[in-house]
Amino acid sequence: MEITVQAFELKTGKGISLQHFGDHLKTLSVSSVKNRYIYVDRTDGWWHGLLLTARNIKAFARMERQGGRVILSPESIKNGELAHFNFFLVHEKFGRGLYQYYHGSSSVHGFAQVLKQHYNGFKKQCIERDCLAENILADSPPKKITKRYAGYLVYQLVLRRKSFEALMKELRGVRKVSLQFVEYEPHQRLFRSLAGKAKAVQHNLTFGNKYDGSIRDDLVELANTDILKTLSGVGIDDNDVERRFRLLNEPESLGNFDFNDIVLSTEFDSEDVHSSLERAPVLSKMKTIAESDNWLMGKI
Repeated sequence: MEITVQAFELKTGKGISLQHFGDHLKTLSVSSVKNRYIYVDRTDGWWHGLLLTARNIKAFARMERQGGRVILSPESIKNGELAHFNFFLVHEKFGRGLYQYYHGSSSVHGFAQVLKQHYNGFKKQCIERDCLAENILADSPPKKITKRYAGYLVYQLVLRRKSFEALMKELRGVRKVSLQFVEYEPHQRLFRSLAGKAKAVQHNLTFGNKYDGSIRDDLVELANTDILKTLSGVGIDDNDVERRFRLLNEPESLGNFDFNDIVLSTEFDSEDVHSSLERAPVLSKMKTIAESDNWLMGKI
């Protein structure tokens, strides 16, 4: 089985930086969202993190091949339960990160949902703290306080061309897209004059029949050209859940690792999050990828 590395972006609302949110996440070692536990260590402007998903599976089937014979036998997990792991990195300054994924583990979308729930809880704490400082009942905080923390945590999966095409095949449909061309020349003379003076010309498309497969095909074809400046949108997965995406016109440079090699050298102890994450082999590999990636390091 293959482990892949995916890129994503995070943006916070007002009053809460990624630095503050990262410090909050460091306190959540015993708090879970749908049996998902998140661990974060902040080091030199980076989040080094792990998402652990408990599966409540205490047995599995083992298959053994003996020549042409196949033997299936049960195996029990005597202490503990089956768990899936997803390591991640976030550059605090740029809000750009890498996420390690393999089939069966939590998707980057599931990871984002966990982050959002913790962010909303932290936002509530900030509002309650400000109300207490001003001797105001937190049950109905005034607008002057809620405005300090307006907005939410927003995530976006960032894709290179090859990954973009793979995602389009996975999606059930596309709801809307926004795009900019490197050079756009509309037919109307007066509009062309204005477009020449504009810093950017952006087009927003919302699709009535979002499940039209030709939309995905057209987007893939467009993504493989050299005329696009930006492309982002909202897709719909098989569960009718929205999935945000953005195309990055950069070469495919993210990593792929063998699951067996990684899992046999992966250990973690919640009593020593810093050292556990510092020793994690997949995080070391991801850090090497991150430091050589122009987009993630804020160079483009």
